Amino acid sequence: MRKVLLFLVSAFFLSMTAYGQVPYILYEDFENEGVQAAWNPVNGATFAVVDNPDSTAVNGSTKVGSVTNSVSDFNFMLVNTGSRINLTEYNQMRIKVWSPVAGVQFLFKIEGPGPDVERFVPITAANQWVEYTIDFSNGAGISDLNTFLISFNPFNGPGDGSTYYFDFVAAFKPDSRTWETFESGTAALPWEGINGSYNGVVDNPDVSAGNMSSKVASYTNIAPSDFCFALANTGSTIDLSEYNQFKFKAWSPIAPTRVLFKIEGGGQGVEQFIDITVANQWVEYTADLSAGAAFTGLTTFLISFNPFEAGGDNNTYYFDDIVAVRAEKTYEDFESPSG
Repeated sequence: MRKVLLFLVSAFFLSMTAYGQVPYILYEDFENEGVQAAWNPVNGATFAVVDNPDSTAVNGSTKVGSVTNSVSDFNFMLVNTGSRINLTEYNQMRIKVWSPVAGVQFLFKIEGPGPDVERFVPITAANQWVEYTIDFSNGAGISDLNTFLISFNPFNGPGDGSTYYFDFVAAFKPDSRTWETFESGTAALPWEGINGSYNGVVDNPDVSAGNMSSKVASYTNIAPSDFCFALANTGSTIDLSEYNQFKFKAWSPIAPTRVLFKIEGGGQGVEQFIDITVANQWVEYTADLSAGAAFTGLTTFLISFNPFEAGGDNNTYYFDDIVAVRAEKTYEDFESPSG
């Protein structure tokens, strides 16, 4: 049973829905006359809240926003929310769009009295609802954003006179946080080798479906130590309250063995030993570090291959793409007899 939990936050709503039970800030849905009261059409465009012309699984809303372009090459809709649009955490904007044409773009912009952020988004399909996600994480440090601007098919010759529909303007947190990819040829973090050799960023020795990256990190154990590891202090707190499932790719020349993935700092630490069952190929592993969700002093990554094996080894291992994702959360669905 689908349940929607809705909280009023400032002038907006913080919601938990069937979107994987992920909270979001809802800025507009046009139901009950809309969350925002004053979308202003500019340069001759016309705007109205209308019945949904194409109720489908992608958008089953009753009401949506309708915009008809004029002859201007830059018709747009503008709405001042009346308070800050905070992109510090909720910076992945989603919007549903119904366009009569494909192969054109729409402009989604967030502005204020100072700097702004914008994206031109290709419209990929005509005559159907499509949900687009726009990454505005580059606006996380801007503190005075308060206004949305949306324009369909802008700067493409004279205005097309077409009618476009939009709905469900909402801000989500990113699905993941990327800590390391090595793709630039330089590590994002200051990795060092302890009891072994961190060899730096190198060419991927096995470009394959398991890892198509061109650059990866290399680490060589040095016997007789039985605990060789790569260490990287991020210089800031690693917050595990939400993003505590760490995905990473590893290539081992031996199997079976183990890899230790640990985060430590401030006298605290959380770790997981993961079995490596396949040799000489890339495998993506997930370390569940949710046990450290309440820790506040974590700063440092530690990765160790084949740890605590007597005599150690002199093998070279590779790792790549360290990404933190959210833990799956289950909220009340009332399906059980006690729900």
